[in-house]
Amino acid sequence: MIAVAALDLRQRRRHERHAGAVLPAASTIKVLVSGAFWAAAGRGELDPGRRVAVRATPAPGGGGLLESMDAGTMPALADLDLLMLAVSDNAATNVLIDAVGMDRVNALADGLGLAATRLRRRMMDTAAAARGEEITTSAADMVALLEALACGGAIPDRARRRVLAGL
Repeated sequence: MIAVAALDLRQRRRHERHAGAVLPAASTIKVLVSGAFWAAAGRGELDPGRRVAVRATPAPGGGGLLESMDAGTMPALADLDLLMLAVSDNAATNVLIDAVGMDRVNALADGLGLAATRLRRRMMDTAAAARGEEITTSAADMVALLEALACGGAIPDRARRRVLAGL
């Protein structure tokens, strides 16, 4: 199935086909993880400058540039957010998921009315995926998330600007 959703922000016209179909989110969930990260940072719950060891135990897993860096590298959470968005680094995403927590990510999805969007596991966790713990979304939810980033609302302005800069 091909699901499509688009919104013309100027004319407020929507174009949709199977937009509500619940599908695997793949890397599109990273935009929501970033929004939850920056919103939590804005509330003082997370420090974007907090440094983490690349070779932390357990290893972040998932693949990406982060896993290829020198073991002594200590990127800040903000740096990991940039790796996650700019080059779709799964290992950086997993570190951020651990720092932010799935509950915060899913709470942001709820706050935005993203009914089909759920983060249920870390990236590339094949054992969790085999248990049915899939990361899901819909085309309509992704349009709503991008609209919130573009126009404001449930995502604080500073967080919106940081996510958009990373993209």
